[in-house]
Amino acid sequence: FLTPGYVPELNAFLFGNILTVSGADLQAIAIFTAVLAAFFAWQYRNIVAIAFDRDFATVSGLPVRFISYTMTVLVAVCIVLTIRLAGIMMLMSMLSLPIITAEVFWRRYLPVMCGSAVFSLVATVGLFASTAVDVPCSALIVLIMVALFLMAKLIAFLTTKNRIIQ
Repeated sequence: FLTPGYVPELNAFLFGNILTVSGADLQAIAIFTAVLAAFFAWQYRNIVAIAFDRDFATVSGLPVRFISYTMTVLVAVCIVLTIRLAGIMMLMSMLSLPIITAEVFWRRYLPVMCGSAVFSLVATVGLFASTAVDVPCSALIVLIMVALFLMAKLIAFLTTKNRIIQ
């Protein structure tokens, strides 16, 4: 890719290619995951406080700038590390769809976080199903995430007692 005039394939950026992931990439992702988990465990209470009320956290003397900048850097590193693996389309779906699906059922931070992890794991069924259907796994995983979101919204609609028919 350092050759002058080299233009990477657009599909590789949009949808990724899991076959191009090397052992070094997996090690980098594992190290990043360990750093992320350690930071999150160390600063969990501060992250929750800042996420829900930034002004109160600032008045309380919490390290709002440090947490915000660190979280921004961690998200940027996550995007850089996973763009070859997952592609832009799947990456944006993985960052948003599981969370909004979990928010259909829960409002508290920890249940939303755990629920989004579960929904992400359920969507990885697309990785295995893609071989049977012979479609790209990234696209199938995104479709499964969208289907999970739509099912969650349907379940929430059907279980809501105060439905208004329009």
